[in-house]
Amino acid sequence: MAKKVNTKKITTENEMKKFIIMILIVTLVFGAFYGLTVLINKEDKQPTEDNNKSNVTIQYDEILIGNIFNQNNDNYYVLIEDIEDVNVSVYHAYLSNYSQKDDAKRVYTAVLNNMFNNKYIDENSNLSNDISEFKVSKTTLLEISKNKIVKSYEKDDDILEVLKEISKTEESKEEK
Repeated sequence: MAKKVNTKKITTENEMKKFIIMILIVTLVFGAFYGLTVLINKEDKQPTEDNNKSNVTIQYDEILIGNIFNQNNDNYYVLIEDIEDVNVSVYHAYLSNYSQKDDAKRVYTAVLNNMFNNKYIDENSNLSNDISEFKVSKTTLLEISKNKIVKSYEKDDDILEVLKEISKTEESKEEK
């Protein structure tokens, strides 16, 4: 017995209908995704407390010890701080007051415990003007003028005394 084969006549009209329906479906799907994307992005643009933009600032106050003599200012202070020193926050408070003064010199900080400063750490300080020989053992305040160390303070009491003195305002000087 011969098998009967169902044959359907394929016409150009049927193919065109299928093609147009397929194009419409694809267009509707893309349109739905586009609309959803626009809706989501519109919601993201609404200002919220979490999306507050903050100004980005670059800090130029922290330097590496290897650059303490390479600053643009003629006269400035460098506080080389050991993060284990309990007085560092007090030093920063005095320096913050000092920086408010009109005639304040620029103050730079260098973190002794920074891995890039390891070659400048030694048990005994050598506060040389030659950076290749420069060594420091603990928190130190340096006054630098024209790329030379003018004054240096290593003891906590000495650093505090100098910072108190330079951070005094005119009113507090007149009271004495």
